[in-house]
Amino acid sequence: MAKSSVTITFNSLPLVGEEIIILDDIIAKILSEDFVSIRKATGQTRIASTTSATAYNYAQALNLDYNSSGVYNIYSSGNVVTIEATLSNIDFIVTSNTTLGKVTIVVNNET
Repeated sequence: MAKSSVTITFNSLPLVGEEIIILDDIIAKILSEDFVSIRKATGQTRIASTTSATAYNYAQALNLDYNSSGVYNIYSSGNVVTIEATLSNIDFIVTSNTTLGKVTIVVNNET
């Protein structure tokens, strides 16, 4: 059985102050990242000069900030970031995406 996943596509560069918040409702983990010009804290992703580099930064930030226990496989390929649950029954919910289409998100929850 396939596990739940989230596909995040960087169509163009987000603006400073925009955010993406994804909830993992089974273990109540909130994956919250604000886009910034310089990463200074947990929950921040540095905007790079290309969508691919920004996607890479986003994947790296998620891994550093929320994946110390290995509950997810998080990786980027080009301008796309994938978050895959390693546990069954995890459901992802996008609770905020203020990028106005610059970043699109598709959730595929395990059925």
